[in-house]
Amino acid sequence: MASSRLVIVCLALVVVAVSAQFDSNGYGYGGQEAAGHGGGDHHYPEYYHHPKYVYNYGVHDDHTHDIKKHTEKRDGDHTEGEYSFKEADGTTRTVKYYVKGKSGFIATVHHSGHATHPQTHHHSGHQDNGYTGGYGAGAY
Repeated sequence: MASSRLVIVCLALVVVAVSAQFDSNGYGYGGQEAAGHGGGDHHYPEYYHHPKYVYNYGVHDDHTHDIKKHTEKRDGDHTEGEYSFKEADGTTRTVKYYVKGKSGFIATVHHSGHATHPQTHHHSGHQDNGYTGGYGAGAY
């Protein structure tokens, strides 16, 4: 009995969700036909704005060694940019990319600099600082 009620409620929700996508004229999502074409007495203007921008961003923090930058410019369906950042080993990774129309994202990656790995110092002796270690250690 409970499972049949659940099936009925689920079907009702599907019907409501599907019907909410159409207006009284049968057009999906509020009556706007795809690309502004189709039948009916409605006229919906097509809005197209030619995208054009220039973007720049950069961080240079000597304390944290966070060094990165990004530039990008777009004019219509042509986008090109470049970003770079310092890797943990001290090298710099630079990525140059572009998109022309429907060509997809084309990128080239270049690494520069010499990798350095700092020496790590390990203590051979045990230093007693009162910490017994572990969760709840010494609680019993």
